[in-house]
Amino acid sequence: MIKLLLPLTFLLGVIWAHAQEETIPNSLGSFSISSIGYANFANDEQHSSFIMDWKINEKNALMLRGYYDTNAMGDVFKPQLLFRKPILGKLSILTGAEMIMERNIVGGANSTMNFSAMNGLSYEVQENLLIELMSETIIGKQNFNNNYNSSLIKLGTTLKF
Repeated sequence: MIKLLLPLTFLLGVIWAHAQEETIPNSLGSFSISSIGYANFANDEQHSSFIMDWKINEKNALMLRGYYDTNAMGDVFKPQLLFRKPILGKLSILTGAEMIMERNIVGGANSTMNFSAMNGLSYEVQENLLIELMSETIIGKQNFNNNYNSSLIKLGTTLKF
């Protein structure tokens, strides 16, 4: 299954470094897609991510996010499904789940698949700047990446241009 999902994710991102966003209005709300991808040809690493954001109405939104990374240790694919609801002005709560698929290529090929529960807050500083604070509780054994613990708190930003 991981062999099918990894190439599919890579098609959503692009090998050359670029980013794009497209909004598709419809009668069910608005839908936007953004992606970024780049390759490091010096060491055959590839990195890409995408976000599909469906604003169901003024109060609710669903996001599907994906992240794909290859490096000397192996491959990582992380799709997330998140529900977003505004609570005070530009402040929103986020809740959802993430699946983490890893393929270790050091010391023999083996794969793991884990899940995590995600909860957090996001604040839209400006139309093109978003700040997120996420809590992530990981379920399952991690394969090769030492950046994971059973619980993480992440702070991130999104800048659209």
